[in-house]
Amino acid sequence: MILIVPRRLERLHVQRAWRRYPETEYIEAIFGKRIKHDRFDVALYYEFTHLSGRGWCYYEDEMTDWLREEASDLGLEYLGTIHSHNGLNTCSHFSETDIRTHIRNDDIVSAVTYLYRSAGRRHSEVNYGTPWQPVTVAYI
Repeated sequence: MILIVPRRLERLHVQRAWRRYPETEYIEAIFGKRIKHDRFDVALYYEFTHLSGRGWCYYEDEMTDWLREEASDLGLEYLGTIHSHNGLNTCSHFSETDIRTHIRNDDIVSAVTYLYRSAGRRHSEVNYGTPWQPVTVAYI
């Protein structure tokens, strides 16, 4: 799978996630377009209502159906979600819960934004993936 990601959109998502650091995780939907069978362009990270705390975020299963409708209304497709993992005691990899949620929601792609501070500086890493195939990210 190839995922085309505008750097500007990703930076804006990371900035929004930092506003909640370290108190809560943060999640957004990924909207985009299928260009070919295995190629997708990310068009928007879409903020939606969710509950979150230190080390978790939650939204009702019905929210995925609503997000699919929102994406369709915008002429886009719901691709999945991107959420933060906050702090040095976490990592940029998908947790078991992340993988189960990805499968349950039939997401095309998911992402984890790993936020941490080291030596007084802010750092972030974004990891896109699926449970069953590698994702190549091309930034534009």
